[in-house]
Formats: sequence, structure tokens, C-alpha cells
Amino acid sequence: MGPILGRGPASSPLLAVAAVAAVFVGACSFDWEGYDPRLAPSGGTGATGPGSGGAGGDAGAGGAGLGGMGGGGMGGGMGGGGMGGGGPPPDGLRLQYKAANTKADDIQIKPHFKIVNDTQDNVPLSDLTIRYWFTRDGGANFVYNCDFAPFNCIYTAGTFGAATGVKADMYVEISFLPDAGVLVTGDTTGEIQARLHTQNFTPVNQTSDYSFDPTKVDFEEWTKVTLYSKGVLVWGNEP
Repeated sequence: MGPILGRGPASSPLLAVAAVAAVFVGACSFDWEGYDPRLAPSGGTGATGPGSGGAGGDAGAGGAGLGGMGGGGMGGGMGGGGMGGGGPPPDGLRLQYKAANTKADDIQIKPHFKIVNDTQDNVPLSDLTIRYWFTRDGGANFVYNCDFAPFNCIYTAGTFGAATGVKADMYVEISFLPDAGVLVTGDTTGEIQARLHTQNFTPVNQTSDYSFDPTKVDFEEWTKVTLYSKGVLVWGNEP
């Protein structure tokens, strides 16, 4: 695996002064060494407008410019530039899966993942999310853990959502903070080790889970785990 490029902190007093100045001059922008503009936050809030909402703020690359709040209602719309400058999601992102726990019945589910970037561009990991689909045995609440990630587990997060479909009434969505860095073209993230269990570690049956495949003991492409870029499905099939 090649390097995953990360964001670096401001490294000089002059740049620190520039950062402070940006607080007082909202229209200004700044950059620092190691900063990737594709990780830019959402654009500034647009000016307040009567009824229909003000103009949207400038959208940073990879960020959305959100329109202003209209007088008396939600008048704002998507600002100029839209989601990440517009255009379709990148073509060439793939997701590989490995079952680190192949037992049919156990207290933990261990799906491991690799994201492969075969696009022509470097992709901020914060643009991407992974979903693993399974059944909520006994209606218990589940907990997400990250056991390992090359860019540090602290830059991952897991949330759960309800689902409907074959062998799935729930999914875990794994997302990445901006400091996880950028996945360069032609490379992979390396192994991301997720682990799921109920709050009380009650037994679960994996054979009823849509995304589970005990034959995948090595990383393989698997279309029953899904990958999204800015919320748009780019790999796999939902149940």
C-alpha cells in the first residue's frame, strides 16, 4: 500500500496569524502546507434573503455551498458549485471484503475491508462510506469497534441504520474523518478491521446476514457490501 496523504497542521507563526485573520474576514480563504483542498469544509452560509433565501456561499472543492435561510422559512438552496463542484461520482472505486470471523454463531461480527481506487484522481476518504448489511438478532442494540486502520482507527466512525431487504434489517455505516487523509489513485486503503457486537455480547447468527460470506477468508471483491461516494452508491448491491 502506498501512502495515504493526510492533512498537516499550520506550521509557522505567519500562517497562524492568517488563520486568525480568516475568523474576522469571512470572505477570505487560506491554505497551509499539507492541506488538500479536496478536504475543504462546506462553503459559507449565504446572505439572508426575504422569502426565497439568499445566495449560496462559495463551495470548496469537495464541499457544498449552502444557501441562506430565507426570511420566514427555509428559503436557502444549494449554493453555486453544488456538491463538490457537481458531476457524477468517480468511476473506478471498488470494495474488497474478508470475513475475519467465519463462525455461524458467535458474539462478534468481524468484517474487514479494503477500498481500491482505480479512478484517475486522488479521493478524500471523508467522501466515502462503507455499509455492511446484517440482521439484528433479538432486536439488540449494536456497538461498532475499529480494531485497526492504517490511517488510525480514531479517524473512523460507525453508525447504525434500519434496513429492509433479503437477510437484512440493519446496516452499519463506516465513515472517515477528514484527517484520515486521501486515497491516492491506483492504491488501496489497506486493511480496515471492523468489529460489531451487541451491547451485552449476546450471541448472533451470521448465516442470516446479507453481507456475510464465510468463504471469503482472503480479501475479494464482494458486491454484497456497499461503497458510497458523497452518499451515492458506487460499488455493490443493496439488499
